[in-house]
Amino acid sequence: MGLGNENIAQVMRNKKMRGQIMRTLAIFYPDPVMVCDLKVALITRGANSVAELERHLKYLEDAEYIHLKDGLDKTVRDDDLIEITAAGVKLLEGDIEDISVML
Repeated sequence: MGLGNENIAQVMRNKKMRGQIMRTLAIFYPDPVMVCDLKVALITRGANSVAELERHLKYLEDAEYIHLKDGLDKTVRDDDLIEITAAGVKLLEGDIEDISVML
């Protein structure tokens, strides 16, 4: 049993959003970026929604493309810092591939 058309479309949106996150973070590399600044940058660059950003950041962190650090306020996720890792740079430069991140 395969994925329905609606599920396939969602999978493609997820892959595109992960790629857009990585490309946006690359603009600021090597400096870390606050989550709230990433949201603004994504919207400015044409992202339709950042509602599921947490889920995409979790995937990218689990894949070791980014590293999240607690910000000053431990209870507010928006001030956490995001850094691209060496693996993230390799992904962006095409040295490694991940079919779940559409660059």
